[in-house]
Amino acid sequence: MSTPYRIRPYDETEISRASPADHPHMKASNQHLSSMWIMVEHAFEWLEGWFSALKELGMHCNLNDVYKMIKALVVIHNMGVD
Repeated sequence: MSTPYRIRPYDETEISRASPADHPHMKASNQHLSSMWIMVEHAFEWLEGWFSALKELGMHCNLNDVYKMIKALVVIHNMGVD
């Protein structure tokens, strides 16, 4: 899924075409983006562990639907905790 706000890593072609002075910055940016991606994946795994309904979600084109479902599940969870 692509949005105007999605950040993607530099590919090898982009890095090779850039000036050598930019290579370290581009590779560091890719490393940082990769570590952020892993944190997001872990967060979703945690949420899926708590809310099995998220496992059935699959890929959605409408992020607002996903946000609404997650908010609803968190509310239901918090009601059960109280």
